[in-house]
Amino acid sequence: MRRLLALLLGLWTGEAAAQVVTDAAGLREIGAVLLAEGDAAGARAAAEALLARDPSDLAGLILAAQAALALGDPAAALERARAAHAVAPPGPARFLAARLAARAHADLGQDTRAMIWLRRARGDVPSEEAAADLAEDYRLLAARNPLSVSVAFGVAPSSNINGGSRAETIVLPGLPFEFVLDGEARALSGWRVSAGLGLAWRLREGERDATFLEAQVSGRTYVLSDAARRQAPEARGRDFADVALSVGLVQRWRAETGESREAALSLGQSWFGGEPWLRFGQIAHEREVFLGERDSLRLTGFAEWSGRLDGGGDDWSLGARAAWTTWTAGGDRVTLSAGLRGSLSEVEDTSYRGATFGATFDRRELLLGLRVGAGATFDWRDHPLSAYAFDGRQDRRATLSVSLGLPGLEVWGFEPVLGLEASRTWSDVSLYDREALTLDLGLRSVF
Repeated sequence: MRRLLALLLGLWTGEAAAQVVTDAAGLREIGAVLLAEGDAAGARAAAEALLARDPSDLAGLILAAQAALALGDPAAALERARAAHAVAPPGPARFLAARLAARAHADLGQDTRAMIWLRRARGDVPSEEAAADLAEDYRLLAARNPLSVSVAFGVAPSSNINGGSRAETIVLPGLPFEFVLDGEARALSGWRVSAGLGLAWRLREGERDATFLEAQVSGRTYVLSDAARRQAPEARGRDFADVALSVGLVQRWRAETGESREAALSLGQSWFGGEPWLRFGQIAHEREVFLGERDSLRLTGFAEWSGRLDGGGDDWSLGARAAWTTWTAGGDRVTLSAGLRGSLSEVEDTSYRGATFGATFDRRELLLGLRVGAGATFDWRDHPLSAYAFDGRQDRRATLSVSLGLPGLEVWGFEPVLGLEASRTWSDVSLYDREALTLDLGLRSVF
């Protein structure tokens, strides 16, 4: 301790020496000056002097972390930054501590942990400028990190969790009377709980292309309302639960202009009601073309196969989609899309040809403190064969949705999103006449 104080006092001579204060405030000031002048070793000595007096001295911990980073010692910097974050009150000091911990992890080559610390820093961001810098650092780390992780979670009350009919009876072809649909065939209300996890590992990276190995798992389960239990006493929410697991390879290219292409191959399996249900595969290709400074066109083509594991036969599908996106002068985003799809199946009522049209709007500026988005889709399908109609059936489905982001409730860079969706299906066969109103609460990353 005496040698350290002598070192610090030796930095001052003559008249200034009488002004040197060796209490905590003086050591903090000396350390800050030394760090600003590029003397990281001297700043570290001042920080250690502070911590010798009080191991939980916040300024000393932050100064020690900064000095260690400047000296190329990220392991020591991480230890000090984590300690600083633990004792710091909410606000700028805790923000700085989290940023230093992220920097230390990044210097150690631990990009995923660094990204987690940047998310922790988000809750204490002191200004819009700091938030923009934080987001830029996150994007840089995400681009460098070979591992990408995505998570999803949602809770949604719905008037129709099982995709049941809004009708109570059905007429079968050639029969002069109606059959009453049982409770499980009609719409059941309740709650949907969903979760998902996606992992992507960059296998290789070229100058303008990269190859990824991806894995995804998602699941949904349900809780029936009291009314649904009365309607279908034998039904349980888990009877409609589903889980899907898939793995795939993705190849991405990006031109000098920023335009991109992507080719993907995936295979997977799903379970329904706890039993194996489908094996499936998909091949897809997507291309983005810029039409101007504010406009882009995204073209997608795909082929899909699915095979029922209960002996129900195979389905083969082909489809194409085009989506035009434009950005307004105010930064709002508008997307218009159209798609065609056809499916061949060994099962009646599953083969079809159809078209989908959609529009979405995302407002850039907050409206009454909310991040607002809206969308509408119209889907038409023609089923040439149906077990319930001699001349096949046609379905028309319209969907309206609104999403409200709640930035004031953001945690770790995840923003709660409240979504409302209303859908209505009109069909030539009453069994497929459906309607649903769903209120969804989920999370969305702000990075």
